Amino acid sequence: MRFIVALFITVYSMPSIASLKLDGFANIGASLTDSKYAGIRTQVSQHDALFADEIDWRQISSAGLQAEWRFSNQVQFVSQLVLKDSADHSLDDKIKMAFLRYSPSPELTVNLGRTAIDLYMMTDYRDIGYAYIPVHLPTEFYGIIPHESLNGLDISYKHVSDFGLITF
Repeated sequence: MRFIVALFITVYSMPSIASLKLDGFANIGASLTDSKYAGIRTQVSQHDALFADEIDWRQISSAGLQAEWRFSNQVQFVSQLVLKDSADHSLDDKIKMAFLRYSPSPELTVNLGRTAIDLYMMTDYRDIGYAYIPVHLPTEFYGIIPHESLNGLDISYKHVSDFGLITF
């Protein structure tokens, strides 16, 4: 958490010539089931499961804010705060992304901070939730993964070849 706070302080102390882009999202959803024995939880981190004759507004409802500060074509800061039902209500749990991105070339990208894990490549909507109604992947698939993001350094290199885009 100290690392994330230090990253925020560094970004806010930079010159104000940076462009800021804010995006927000929110969804409200109700869950219900007819099972008296098999409780439904959309995340394993949620305290309570849903059983028959109950309606739960918290399981698939969420709100969030994503900010992107662009300091130049090579340097930007990205952060995402998501409010949703979970066992941990700390600020550290709510900050899903907070990283400084440096792209010296279109092929090379360096991210420092809290980044999302590529395990969620099958869905872009895990936290946003607007795809929950038509398609909602089972908790057994996404809910058992203990981390939604990691703190650290991420370096990627992309190369276009005859076979497609190769990323290292």
